[in-house]
Amino acid sequence: MSRPRNLQWLVVVPLLLYAAWLGARSFNVDAIWLDEYYSIFESGGAQYGPLSPLDIALRVAGYAVWPPGYNFVLAGWGAWAGWTPFAGRVLSWLLGLLSIAVLYRLARELKPENRQFALFAVIFFSGSAFYLYYFHELRGYTFHVLCGFIATTLYWRLIRKTNSWATQICFTAALTLLLYSHPVGQLWFAMLAGFHVLFEWRSHNGNGCCFYF
Repeated sequence: MSRPRNLQWLVVVPLLLYAAWLGARSFNVDAIWLDEYYSIFESGGAQYGPLSPLDIALRVAGYAVWPPGYNFVLAGWGAWAGWTPFAGRVLSWLLGLLSIAVLYRLARELKPENRQFALFAVIFFSGSAFYLYYFHELRGYTFHVLCGFIATTLYWRLIRKTNSWATQICFTAALTLLLYSHPVGQLWFAMLAGFHVLFEWRSHNGNGCCFYF
């Protein structure tokens, strides 16, 4: 069973490399713009910091409509990689590539009997000009998509595979990150909740999945 899986990854890897190339070639094409400056300022980067996590949250609350999830990640990344526009855009690029990899894993779990489903999902996403544009934006869009895919993957595992305390804790943490990753993160949360209520809800005495909390 592992051999076909490995062979399919040989197809997925070039798609990831293709997305990596398309995203990386735009790192220095555009000048840094106002919203990217705000990302650095709100995260306490460069001459605007450093800031503690509490100070970052207070600054974001005072200046932005975004929640501070991405700013915490960017602050940690900037402390390690530096605060140049190039370094900040590399973070978005890496998060974008990771989101495509997580999408592949999610699609494989959604349709384990149909390997082409995951492949088509990766082809569609890695070739999306709309999404790839945000690979070189010093903003939290790819972080938000990654959080959404992780939360969805953990949800699917809860209702189909492993309903353990560890998985539930990770799922709760992923939902929290999702809500704090984008101003409309609650819409993704509502989508998962709506799907569960409409299609997966079971009583404690039923045969379906039951969350412990």
